[in-house]
Amino acid sequence: MVHAKELSTMATFHKVVTRITDRRNTIVYAGEVQADKRPENTCEETKTADVYSDYFDTYEEAQLFIRTQKKDL
Repeated sequence: MVHAKELSTMATFHKVVTRITDRRNTIVYAGEVQADKRPENTCEETKTADVYSDYFDTYEEAQLFIRTQKKDL
């Protein structure tokens, strides 16, 4: 359980998930993440898709990334 005092030292980051498959590509805003420091961006390869998780300092940066990436999907 996270206590209120611990939350006050945490920062808010904004997660975007991109899923790339043979048939369809999607990119979505996945919400806020509370952490001491920005999580590292990741890529997970599965049998059916590549799933990328990207983290941003602001909601606006996350939305700009989504708009830019949608042009290329």
